[in-house]
Amino acid sequence: MRVWVLAGIGAPDGFLQRLERLGLNQAGRSLYPDHHAYRKEELLALPWNDFDCLVTTAKDLVRLPPGPWPRPVVYPKLELKVKGFPDADNSGH
Repeated sequence: MRVWVLAGIGAPDGFLQRLERLGLNQAGRSLYPDHHAYRKEELLALPWNDFDCLVTTAKDLVRLPPGPWPRPVVYPKLELKVKGFPDADNSGH
């Protein structure tokens, strides 16, 4: 699956490395400054025929203008695991 990465975060390196570790084949990226206000024209200008889905952050997903878009728009779900706290694996918090 070929993906296009879209992110408007202050330090995107960690996000990009996480996507690489997942083995996603990146067709390209659009990186913007933190808190970027996305415009529909920016998204429509992407080469939608060159990728299968658009991958963004959960933070950026809520900043996107309403679709519909030519391909699915997805974001990775992050899970926080805390080590060193008593009952960290059993608390349900």
